[in-house]
Amino acid sequence: MKWSDDMEGDPHLYYDASKLEDTTESEKFFLEVMKQKLGPDWFVFHSVSFRVKGRKGIYHDREIDFLLFNPLCGFLVVEVKGGKITCQNGKYMIDGRPKNPFVQAKDNMHDFADLLRTRLHANGDPFRMAYVVAFPFAKADKLDLPLGDKAALIDARLLNKDVGKWMVSYIRDHATRHAVAEATATVDDILHVLAPTGESEDAFGTAVDFETAEIERHSINPRQFLSLFAAFPRLKVCGCAGSGKTLLATEKARQLADCGKRTLVLCYNKLIASKIAKNFLPSMPVTVAAFYDFGIDALGLSRKQVAQHEKDARAYKFIADHMKKYLAAGKIKPYDAIVVDEAQDFTDEMWGIVYQLLTDDSILYVFYDPEQNIFGTSMNLPDFGVPPVMLTVNCRNTRKITEELRKYSSHAIESAAGMPEGRAVKTLDGDCRENLGLILDKLINHQKVTRESITILGAHNLNHTSIGADPIVNGFRIVEGSFGGAISYHTYMKFKGCDNKVIILLDVDEHDKRWGRAGIYTALSRATSQAYILRKPTTNH
Repeated sequence: MKWSDDMEGDPHLYYDASKLEDTTESEKFFLEVMKQKLGPDWFVFHSVSFRVKGRKGIYHDREIDFLLFNPLCGFLVVEVKGGKITCQNGKYMIDGRPKNPFVQAKDNMHDFADLLRTRLHANGDPFRMAYVVAFPFAKADKLDLPLGDKAALIDARLLNKDVGKWMVSYIRDHATRHAVAEATATVDDILHVLAPTGESEDAFGTAVDFETAEIERHSINPRQFLSLFAAFPRLKVCGCAGSGKTLLATEKARQLADCGKRTLVLCYNKLIASKIAKNFLPSMPVTVAAFYDFGIDALGLSRKQVAQHEKDARAYKFIADHMKKYLAAGKIKPYDAIVVDEAQDFTDEMWGIVYQLLTDDSILYVFYDPEQNIFGTSMNLPDFGVPPVMLTVNCRNTRKITEELRKYSSHAIESAAGMPEGRAVKTLDGDCRENLGLILDKLINHQKVTRESITILGAHNLNHTSIGADPIVNGFRIVEGSFGGAISYHTYMKFKGCDNKVIILLDVDEHDKRWGRAGIYTALSRATSQAYILRKPTTNH
């Protein structure tokens, strides 16, 4: 799920971007209208899935196209239909198939009301509730609808008017008769129902999606934060995992570029460089690169030349030595501003080159986390004569994950207010490959978590893990890197600065120096909602 709250006057939007790509044009259009027409007192949920228990004890899947919630008036269940719509004598045909969307919307409303009552332990409905059908591309006067259905229809004409005001009036006038007049539950109660924290298989996938949305909702406002330090041309920002360092680094670079400054953003690994680069248009005066990739481009080396020595440490020394010579000869132009992310990974030699890329008037911002010093660098960071800004609030992980992170951190770390509770980090000892297969089966086949939402992190290349040369584990294909339809594996070193909903730490071994406190802390902090630690059987506790 994605939380969108970019402007103060916008509604709160919950939707799964991957689902939205495959949804109908009518639903996409309806969502865009809701974005434009509704204010901040509205919560808009797209594609709300839940399960209801039938009379014979059999569970049935339900999906509401749009669930609109306004704490001041109640809920509106919306069934959206596009395509060719006809109605004769009260019988509907949607694209040639018999289907009554009004009955569908009404049934969904009653089922959702039952869900609320059950999870809130309420006797009546905690909010007023009504249902409507939306035909975004049709006009009511062109359809021979029954009068009752016409009153419950949002058509193309109504969408062009003040549809928000109409919906408030409609809920108040047409809410279910047994609904109470005043709310007996809080907004947080309702959001808790829509984002359950239980371990039931039908709830887990939804919980993960909504936790992701809640986490994005409570993330820091980078512009507001950076405005406090605008007077400092050079500054260090030290932050715990999940405190928003990369977000701040990206926004700082954007601000500098908007001022016309030629800006360089440097980090250590390629994945995070690629992630940051997506935030800038090619026309902006910003260069984003992993340090050695920047050197390769600056020196004009061919990829073929680099490939010959890519896995050889001498290649990095070759690049660093030649960059120094080029800079000394004036062949590489200094930058107006440099932003360094994951600065704890930079060696003394790299810092020497960074200094050569600056002028006396250049701006320099440095973002780092000493707890993630997985390469054991000396961390001789620049001294600007002022203490670093300290970020101790985690706004990326659930509270349970942050609680686990404290075990591996010597610095303060706390959860941001309002962060979802989540689930405890699960540790399994034994055959890591077998345990991995069981976890993937549970997540994907039973809890309906998508493959794209899962990342496996290790300390070594894939072939040197318990997965080995056979990448099929319990029927699931695992690949190093990212590949459609497969589950991604990365070393945690390469995945630094990135995150995913579910992270699985593979082959954790206290006898492997790569799995020290910093390694586990770094890998674990990549999980926004759920984390597993799979320990090798040789580990003793």
